[in-house]
Amino acid sequence: RLPYKYDIDIIRSYYGQRPIDVAQRSAELAASAAGFGSLLLYDYQTGKWDQNMRERAVRARELITEAGPAFIKVAQAVSIRPDILPPIYIEELQKLQDRVPPFDALEARKIL
Repeated sequence: RLPYKYDIDIIRSYYGQRPIDVAQRSAELAASAAGFGSLLLYDYQTGKWDQNMRERAVRARELITEAGPAFIKVAQAVSIRPDILPPIYIEELQKLQDRVPPFDALEARKIL
């Protein structure tokens, strides 16, 4: 069982006993990132980067939401940094500031 307070030794022990779960979650995240990356590469190579940017920004927000609360937190932090991302992405990620779908605490602990 995961602790309610941060304890690196307990967390290491917990996940150290679940290598298949860790590998599966890593594979899921990698597949999502690779799929999104391939869309960006396609846009770049076909000259549709600007044309598809809004659609890609929406998809990025959806993928982040699907990935879970830790990723949403990072996206919330990035959404106030216009020096990091184009305005369209910032606009889309700012939706995660106050329009995040509810997430069950037990499910969050299971994912983490």
